[in-house]
Amino acid sequence: MMELHEKKCVSCEGGLKSINESSAKGYLRQLDGWNLKDDNGVLKIYKEYKFKTSEAAVDFLHDIGITSNDQGHHPVATWIY
Repeated sequence: MMELHEKKCVSCEGGLKSINESSAKGYLRQLDGWNLKDDNGVLKIYKEYKFKTSEAAVDFLHDIGITSNDQGHHPVATWIY
């Protein structure tokens, strides 16, 4: 299995088979704090981050936006402060 940090996101353009639960759990073992949940039959990964300031949270979301845009992937990111 390729190491997760060596992979790039492949945009969901249809026709791609979803990752199975066993493979997803294998990749998640390489990451700290990430979890897998079943959302009405759709497997989703998630992680909760906590920041000391609102500014730190906004900076983090900005960085996520830059990286995900570069890879053609747009995750759901929620900011609650």
